[in-house]
Amino acid sequence: MKKKKASAFLLAVVLVAFVFAALPADASILDDIAFMVVNDNIMELKTNTMPFIQSGKYYVPYTIFSDLSLGVYPFYDTSNYRLTLLNKRASLTFDSPKGVAYDREKQYNEKLVGRNGTVYVPIEFVCEYFGLEFQYASVQPAPIYRIILPGGSSLSTFRGNARDMLSAVYAKYITGIYIDSETSSPPGASPGTQVTPSAAPATPTPSAPPPPKMVYITFDSMPSQDTELILDILDAASAKATFFLLGSAVRENPGATRRIIGSGHQVGLCGYTGSDAMLESPAALTDELLRTNELLNVISGKKTRLFRFIQGSDDKTVTAEMRDALIFAGYRYWDWTVRAGGLPGEPVSTAVNRIITALNGSGSSVVISFGTGEDTPEILAKVLEYINSNDYIIRLIYASEMPINRHGDVRTELLRPQQ
Repeated sequence: MKKKKASAFLLAVVLVAFVFAALPADASILDDIAFMVVNDNIMELKTNTMPFIQSGKYYVPYTIFSDLSLGVYPFYDTSNYRLTLLNKRASLTFDSPKGVAYDREKQYNEKLVGRNGTVYVPIEFVCEYFGLEFQYASVQPAPIYRIILPGGSSLSTFRGNARDMLSAVYAKYITGIYIDSETSSPPGASPGTQVTPSAAPATPTPSAPPPPKMVYITFDSMPSQDTELILDILDAASAKATFFLLGSAVRENPGATRRIIGSGHQVGLCGYTGSDAMLESPAALTDELLRTNELLNVISGKKTRLFRFIQGSDDKTVTAEMRDALIFAGYRYWDWTVRAGGLPGEPVSTAVNRIITALNGSGSSVVISFGTGEDTPEILAKVLEYINSNDYIIRLIYASEMPINRHGDVRTELLRPQQ
């Protein structure tokens, strides 16, 4: 994210103090009440529309961007727990399971927060990213959070023009709480007894549930002799996977490759020969991928920009220049967080337990790498049984997905160097 010059684009934190008239003197019961204002529109006071401060950061509900006057549009993918905000110039995605945000160039240590049954965004970061202005006023009896387009009216001007409206909104909210309190009688009191409340009713406000763990099921050096059986097992479990293809294997078994694609699975590449020669230079690497993509296009009409190093991107023979060449050619590379097999003589139960341990670990996403071993179908069946009986979501890998790799490399392209 490029830094902006000191201008109206910078965030404005305005600290003022004024008192609303004709409101209850004891406002301590309403410490969490705050006004959310978009340009000059005051949002209704509800638990799922009011902003808050957490760990020194200001958070507001993402739904405030439904007010199209800000020029930023929200798209929340409920199945994958991802929120994308975009305008004509930029796109920013928050990945809730991974606890980060990212765009085409980099990853940011910013996350969504669940509260009151909705999703909140770190508004200072979002405003700076999209060139909006954020204003905050610490006032009594309720602070104001305001987001405006650059060049909009100052918070003090807004406050002066909206004083009566703010007072009315707040008074209406207070009245609602008092009416709710006075409709019930304390133990021992006669029905209908009027009671002056000393505190707001203790009504718990549910937080948005944490998203379930995301699982990526992937296969390397495909297709193999067991691909048809693997596809049968995936079909029986109604599961989708990502297959990283080896060009030479695709040439020998085009039928299985077509079935992979036709069944709705995703495909990536892991080279053509799979030999050490492909890692002799950046050019050798990209040439193998180009060759595999051309073959894939001939037999299926499809190309892909996903890639996996067979031994992982932390292999000693993988250089920074190779990774740069991949990005420059338009690829995104993925590693894994746990491998299903690969250890000679390892029992199936050991491999399954290793994957289950990873699934129950602290990470928000698990990438399982299955190889071409003869035990792969059996391991897969047992792992799918465990996944489907627990709270996990199986996710496909797309080129637009933020990759998981050893280097945290989320780039989608490199600019050509100056000549």
